Amino acid sequence: MDSTMSTHRLCTCLLFSGLAALCGCARGPFTDTMRLSENESQAIDALVEPILPSYHYLNVAVVRDHQIVLNRSYLQNRLQEAEDYASVSKPVTAMLIFQFMEQGLIEDLDDPFLRYTPDLDRIVPEEFTHRPITLRHLLSHQSGIRHLGDTWQEGELNLAFEPGTAYSYSTDAFGILGLVLEALSGQAYGDLVYTRIGKPVGAHSFGALHHFLAPGGNVHSTTEDMARFAAGVMTNAYITEATFARILAESGITNRHGLVNLGWFYRNLGTPDFALFHTGSNGRPRAFLRLLPEPGMAIAITGLTKSARAPFDLETLGRAILDLLRPPSSERLPETDIELETRIDLLPGVQGKRKIGAKRTERCMITNTKTRAPEELVVQLRGIPLVS
Repeated sequence: MDSTMSTHRLCTCLLFSGLAALCGCARGPFTDTMRLSENESQAIDALVEPILPSYHYLNVAVVRDHQIVLNRSYLQNRLQEAEDYASVSKPVTAMLIFQFMEQGLIEDLDDPFLRYTPDLDRIVPEEFTHRPITLRHLLSHQSGIRHLGDTWQEGELNLAFEPGTAYSYSTDAFGILGLVLEALSGQAYGDLVYTRIGKPVGAHSFGALHHFLAPGGNVHSTTEDMARFAAGVMTNAYITEATFARILAESGITNRHGLVNLGWFYRNLGTPDFALFHTGSNGRPRAFLRLLPEPGMAIAITGLTKSARAPFDLETLGRAILDLLRPPSSERLPETDIELETRIDLLPGVQGKRKIGAKRTERCMITNTKTRAPEELVVQLRGIPLVS
């Protein structure tokens, strides 16, 4: 009798939960991982609450000390549902390229992509054959390939500029990288994502849609598995620490988001506040991923907005949550105000390819981009080889 009643209560509970979700009444939050204090948990809810009216649902997964400490859904229970990464797919594709490079399948990022896909030579316009599109161009949005429109003209790439001479964000460029990965491996891009990105960190929901733009905009997994990817990046689950350090040392270009380089956006490179991140939007599906390697923290956020015109507020939310949970720092950099003008100015006396490691700090002058006034900051060095 007791067993029957318990079963009845469970079924009733599940029925009403399902009805609530169908009618939009479900609120949550729904949580299946929680290793935070109650105060921290409530503080995160308070940060999330103001933006919920713009969303059908929102998911948050947090990494601290390289471990997932929170996996939570708001408005609907999406804890075990695969979510669209949108442009957060690009760091995933970049990591696959780095793996291939480390394993010798790719010799150099400055190689023309046609070295690995010679059958695609027909898609490069004849007027640009003197300046080949390299893998680095594709990874860093310097290929000239247009973004989601007018990409092709009579079967050829309709390049906006000569490769390597300018910056223009391009999801389609990552589609070309996907073709390179498939040609070198003999596997479909989605299979590579699962076997090389998901499986090494126990993230078994990883996959991708089967079309040209997937490497730049259509990887998917649960939000918790996106956080596992972030932890894997920080713990060298995909490539060695030496390879990752060399990648970070590569020169990039600066735009309004920060330093753009090889599939990621960076801020505060060479300091304790160093951050890797990427945002994503496929209209209403939204995503954000941010890594803080020094304290071993990361945040993954996905959601579905009610309107494709809703503001992109996940970056602000993600940074606020990480700031809330991060250990106090006496010299936290004012990230949004500071832009390092040049790497050589950041490290006085460093020339060529000299490695930094002996001295742990440097005092340097940088420029506040709002006031244009010089400011002095202490920059912590971690032995990463910095190349001018």
